[in-house]
Amino acid sequence: MKTINEKSFELIKLYSKVILATANITFNSLKQI
Repeated sequence: MKTINEKSFELIKLYSKVILATANITFNSLKQI
C-alpha cells in the first residue's frame, strides 16, 4: 500500500506531463500561424 506522499508525487508527475504536452501543442500551433 502506498503512502499519500507517493500517490501525490505520482499525480504531480502525471499533471506535469499533461501540462508539458499541452504547452508543446499550443506552442506548435502558434508557430504555424
